[in-house]
Amino acid sequence: MSVKFAVMWASMFDHRLKIVIDRQQLLSNVDAIAQTVPHSQLMPIVKANAYGHGANVICQALDSFGFPYFGFAAMSECHAIHALSLKTPLFLLSEPGFTECPIEYTYTVYSQAFAAHLNQLGEKLGCRYQIHIKVDIGMHRLGVPLKDAIQFITSISTQYPFLECTGVYAHMPCSEDAQNSVNQVHIKQFNILVYSLPENLKPITSLHLFNSGGITHFHSQAHSLVRVGGELYRDVMEVSSYVMALQFVSKGDGVGYDFKYRPTEDTIIAVVACGYADGYSTNLGGHASVLIAGQRYPVVGKICMDMFFVDLGLNHQIEIGENVVIIGKMEKEEITSYDLSSWSSLNYREITCGLGNGLRSLRIVR
Repeated sequence: MSVKFAVMWASMFDHRLKIVIDRQQLLSNVDAIAQTVPHSQLMPIVKANAYGHGANVICQALDSFGFPYFGFAAMSECHAIHALSLKTPLFLLSEPGFTECPIEYTYTVYSQAFAAHLNQLGEKLGCRYQIHIKVDIGMHRLGVPLKDAIQFITSISTQYPFLECTGVYAHMPCSEDAQNSVNQVHIKQFNILVYSLPENLKPITSLHLFNSGGITHFHSQAHSLVRVGGELYRDVMEVSSYVMALQFVSKGDGVGYDFKYRPTEDTIIAVVACGYADGYSTNLGGHASVLIAGQRYPVVGKICMDMFFVDLGLNHQIEIGENVVIIGKMEKEEITSYDLSSWSSLNYREITCGLGNGLRSLRIVR
């Protein structure tokens, strides 16, 4: 093996996936969303490592916009971004439990127990914690039951002097289905709640119900704040791997585990350096396609932990090390996360989280 080839071979295995984050597309998405809800502030949701796109990268790119918050699911996520010393405040979308709570964050509250804990911490610090109260309007996941909401909000605002309630919010469980009649029921219920807030609580300025689905389908009914998740990341991520081996396979021979694929003609099978451990779902075997040398080729057989198979046929000039586009564009062809969602029957957010949060990838911002 020549020195040059050895270096190339070694470098190929340093990173199994290359993930490119398109900063300009991200900023374009922000602009489009802002125009859709011109009277609302945006809270970018950057939980789960920004849906696999890289929370550090996304938050740094968006910090100059002056958003009221970045939204996170876990305290550890807040800590990681707080260390970057960005200007945008950090918002925790669920109660973190009875732990130390940095005064710099804004907290979601939906239980008396956590409210009491946070108030006690505030008393020790001599500071008031900023909180938003979450109400459950029907999803039965997190939040104060709607029937108890006014009493709960009132009690929190009057009984805990070291808490300052600046927001009330809820989550729509069916917002991505524009035709579901329950959406207007939930919007109406939230509006009634807002109008029923006691006058002495009116300094509550952040009212938010809509996520990306709500923004898309019911934008004219948006409140003062909207939470932007999926739509923020549309077409922002490109994912590619490489051909790690080429195998000649005779007609009818089995390929991969359980011989789930047997070619109907003699062919060349490309082995691609990506598998379900990298976030490439096992559901994609036999359904997906990839782009190599500007052409679309089918993914065949069972997806392995670290590899998958592509049937190239015999009429090609593809070599080991060739770039393989999993999400992205190549010449006139394109594959999106929505394509992978359709092929796998998985949510497109699950696709980007899986591929983007892999440990064996190189992330690039352009």
